[in-house]
Amino acid sequence: MTISNHEYSEDFTLTLSAFILSLLILCISIVSSYADGWARISLPEQYQYSRIQSIAVRSPDSIMVMAFLPEDSASCILLTSDAGVSWTCTNTCWCGGYLNWARQVRHVSGDNYVYYHPIGGCMYTTNSGNEWIHSDGPDDDCIHEGVHNPASYSLTKYGQLWRIVDCEVRGGGSIQLSTDYGRSWEEVNQVSYIPDEIPNESLISMLDEQRGLAAVSVAGIGNTGFKSYGILSTTNGWKDYQVVDTIQFGNIYQLLIVNDSNALLYVLGPPNTATKSYLTTSFGTDWRPINEYHLIEGDSLSRILQYECLQDSLCIGVGTNGIILQSLDAGASWYQLISPTQFKLNDVAIMNKQTVYIVGDSGTIYYTTTGGVSDVNEATTHDNP
Repeated sequence: MTISNHEYSEDFTLTLSAFILSLLILCISIVSSYADGWARISLPEQYQYSRIQSIAVRSPDSIMVMAFLPEDSASCILLTSDAGVSWTCTNTCWCGGYLNWARQVRHVSGDNYVYYHPIGGCMYTTNSGNEWIHSDGPDDDCIHEGVHNPASYSLTKYGQLWRIVDCEVRGGGSIQLSTDYGRSWEEVNQVSYIPDEIPNESLISMLDEQRGLAAVSVAGIGNTGFKSYGILSTTNGWKDYQVVDTIQFGNIYQLLIVNDSNALLYVLGPPNTATKSYLTTSFGTDWRPINEYHLIEGDSLSRILQYECLQDSLCIGVGTNGIILQSLDAGASWYQLISPTQFKLNDVAIMNKQTVYIVGDSGTIYYTTTGGVSDVNEATTHDNP
């Protein structure tokens, strides 16, 4: 059978057209996946719908996440060393009750990681999560049934781990320091806002080895749900401290120092009041509301759940309904990034100004290498809640 040049030309044209169309579809698919500046990291099938509570990023290849199974009965510390191509469950543990309390896993250095929980205490690993060990606290009267009272933790870039433990017996907060990645703790000082008052809630944040802030509450005021907080400041690693401000808020959920002048407070308001964030530009005094919440359009229930900052003015907040907010001026002003998901986001890890990781419900893990900004004006793909 002889094929004419005309027939051959038509077949070639059709084949070429089909190839170009397939290539175009592939390109559109790739662009759609990255249209909002974020790429997704997949989990093993059994964890695809788990709640990812926290993330620790050692490098773009080495990532650790805390995944809670749908029944919320246990957590698995998942580790990847190939940027999410494969995952290993390094340890499955019951991480204490009070499931709505913040739980975080953080990378300290090398193979050293720490996990801390306000009620369940602190655990550490020296072998990338293959073995987790409960850290020992000081033998003092702040311990109740073998577990410290509610505590707030702060990890510095120098590897120091600080915490403040509510000590009802003494009527103050116990400032404790670990210099061995959570293996052991020593008490540095006892701090209080009003002497002899029982602390209700305490938070701590350290800028470096010497400078830090703490927020210590004493009690509710009437039945308004507001608490009286003393803002404490130190410049010598809590050997001494000063009460630099007095404020009345709801429950302070997070205290975070941004740089040597700015710090953020995230406040869960009393019933029927708004959740707000506050900023100081004078390292602990003159707190004022910041304007990030006007960006959350048409949804009064949306709120930020976690802030993280670099000490060069970059801050990112994540929260309900996939909200991602960014500040480039140490928390003074905020704008909303296009989010790749509508699921609740629980944690964020910032490697540098361009590389950011976010995690949340329903197995959500995304990262960006463009600071969350894309050349495409609108995101074209989103998860369905």
